[in-house]
Amino acid sequence: FLIYGIATQGVALCWGRLGFLPLGHALFFGLGAYLFGGALKAAQSQPLWWLALPLALLLPALLAYVVARLVFARSFKSGPYFSLITLAMTMLGFLAAQQWSGLTGGFNGMAHIPELPYTERYSTLYWAIAACAVASTAALTLLYRRTLGVLWSALAQNEDRLQLLGYATDRIKAAAYALSALLAALAGALFSVHQGIVTPQALGFVLSTEFVIWAAVGGKGSALGALLGAVFVGYASAELRDRFASWEVFVGL
Repeated sequence: FLIYGIATQGVALCWGRLGFLPLGHALFFGLGAYLFGGALKAAQSQPLWWLALPLALLLPALLAYVVARLVFARSFKSGPYFSLITLAMTMLGFLAAQQWSGLTGGFNGMAHIPELPYTERYSTLYWAIAACAVASTAALTLLYRRTLGVLWSALAQNEDRLQLLGYATDRIKAAAYALSALLAALAGALFSVHQGIVTPQALGFVLSTEFVIWAAVGGKGSALGALLGAVFVGYASAELRDRFASWEVFVGL
């Protein structure tokens, strides 16, 4: 749930602070999981692959920046178009993960992902995940209170005025979207070593919508709120699922 919370913070950054809603954050979550898990597997036999681990986080962020720059440079209005584009990207990623079985394992997923060095999957890894959640929450909270955070809020309130003051709003939004993708990729990387397997569902539309729901429940304007929203709803779902046949009704309420 902390892992999901880190990815939810990325959605809350874009939606709650900059005013545009990404519906496809599972794409970067899944990419981070597949790239990090694949690099770990390759590093067991080829030590040079350890150098690829940072790229598992940076490549999704770079993809996010390029897409956002292309979209917002053409039409800086956020609107529903950007949301639909991110949704389409997630669907394409899900199909690619299913069909590209030679690389991703197809429907069965990429299995036998080794543990993160110096951690144990079901014990000490928790502390590494918790440390990442605390670090992401602290970093975002600090950014929200700095000048950049003021620009983000101003952009959401009146982008035309910010452009008249000379700010390249398309670049600001693209950089923020890249940061949010970096958080999602980090969460995906932690997910891969925690589960030991990554399936196409990690890139699916359902997970993307859950990120949005968790951000809304916890509070999209706060990094801590987004984290707690994912933890609360996720934990409640897990508890209710085993006790009530209609558990989804309770979660919906």
